[in-house]
Amino acid sequence: MVKTIIKKRKEGEVLETLSKQTLVAIGNKASPVIKAITQELHTMKRPDSVLLGKKHQDLHPFTYQEAFQSFVVSKHASLFVVGSNSKKRPNNLVIGRCYSEEILDMVEFGVKEFTSALKFKGEALQGLKPMFLFQGDLFETDATYGRIKNLFLDFFGGKHIEKVDTRGLNQLISLSATEDGDLHFRLYQVKEQQLNEVGPRFTLSLRRHSIASEARFKAATKQPKLKNKVKNVTTNPLKEKRGRVHVQQQDIKTIALKKRKLKLK
Repeated sequence: MVKTIIKKRKEGEVLETLSKQTLVAIGNKASPVIKAITQELHTMKRPDSVLLGKKHQDLHPFTYQEAFQSFVVSKHASLFVVGSNSKKRPNNLVIGRCYSEEILDMVEFGVKEFTSALKFKGEALQGLKPMFLFQGDLFETDATYGRIKNLFLDFFGGKHIEKVDTRGLNQLISLSATEDGDLHFRLYQVKEQQLNEVGPRFTLSLRRHSIASEARFKAATKQPKLKNKVKNVTTNPLKEKRGRVHVQQQDIKTIALKKRKLKLK
């Protein structure tokens, strides 16, 4: 039986057994572009995404960060997307993630161009792990864009797995950073050794960002040390430990026994 997020949190599992949940919401005002891009991001993240149907007036991640943080935590989400539209910040899109019930990284973008997946031929499959292609020197030379790269890997990477079946690698996400700082997102389907763009396609311009410090980011990405399994030790239904000891076979002829003298009557 798959454990719920609340039960998993109470038990305090060391390793993640569920994919990270994504919260997708829109503010009080949203343009047609914002409505479309949030809907398609939600579709790409299914079934690990929750789309809030109604508009929310108080969703201001940068202005009221503590209130927004409590809102995200109440939805048991680790990743979030918030779309809004205003005269000061048109077609605004905020993508972020949480760690230990606090916001870790949060980046605000302006959607400059958007083309829906409905405009493309083909159908992108859901629930599979995509391949990634990052193009541009900014991902290596700029610390902010390096963290954005890690954020996109976390957002679209899905659940951590030990092995990958190469036959299921049929999606490719391309994110290109140009010299002007814009990010160009493309989604392709790999079929018969060819790349077919299936959408959505959009271009993002960086606005505000709230990036965690290196120390906090290191703590968030630290891998726990697992205890080595003790061999030949089991636990019975009564929670009692039972061990099995293996010894080498002994030669009876070489065993030194106590010699007893015979008493004659």
